[in-house]
Amino acid sequence: MDELEVHLHPKWQLLYAEIIICLVQQGTHVIVTTHSPYILEALELYSKRLPTEVVQYYYASVDNGTVFENVTSHLDFIYQHFKKLDFLSSLDEVSHQTCASNGKVYVNLDGFFKLGDKNKSCDALFFNLKEKHLLLVEFKRLNLFEEAEEERQFFKRLKPDIYLKMSESLLVLSHYFSNELNISHDDFFKISKSFLLVYKPEDNKELVRKNLYAKVGINRNKYLFKNIKSLNSRTFEATVLPVVV
Repeated sequence: MDELEVHLHPKWQLLYAEIIICLVQQGTHVIVTTHSPYILEALELYSKRLPTEVVQYYYASVDNGTVFENVTSHLDFIYQHFKKLDFLSSLDEVSHQTCASNGKVYVNLDGFFKLGDKNKSCDALFFNLKEKHLLLVEFKRLNLFEEAEEERQFFKRLKPDIYLKMSESLLVLSHYFSNELNISHDDFFKISKSFLLVYKPEDNKELVRKNLYAKVGINRNKYLFKNIKSLNSRTFEATVLPVVV
């Protein structure tokens, strides 16, 4: 069906999209080309009734011959979806004042996760659209410790907390992408991802290096992430924020 929105009022476009989904439910294969955001959003909405991977999105390019590319799991597509949700917060809010506000808003995973079960989550989700890379970020305002036992107890609690936040963030996001965006679990885990733990620069650097890299370097989760790093907030603001949304 080529540009099925032509000459149709938006209300009828929505109805047309519902009819298409009903046909697909009955086993009919349908290919739709459209420039209409109404059609795209309606297909996304009605396709939630269907099993994963039934509805796929493609972008057609004719610059060097006609090329069709599946963009269902592209970060641009995912990012545009998250922008429509009410889970965007200022940098100082998502970082719990670890970073200062820069006038932009980012996906607040804490707020997003509170909608569902009481899972633990990383603080924020960032998108590097150019590199097609996801960043899950946890912000910590670490303390300076006067006694070795105080330090040991803090990091003893921190390690399992970070483990849990990393794994549950991925599991919940994978489930959400599957149910809401028709992105399979396999496709989600193929998306390049990194985990960053960001702390304030005035925290004891050697203490952070010794504990966060060694203990929260998190070997057991290395196969899930391209990179696992700890950064102070100044480095994060200077090197990471300019390339993410």
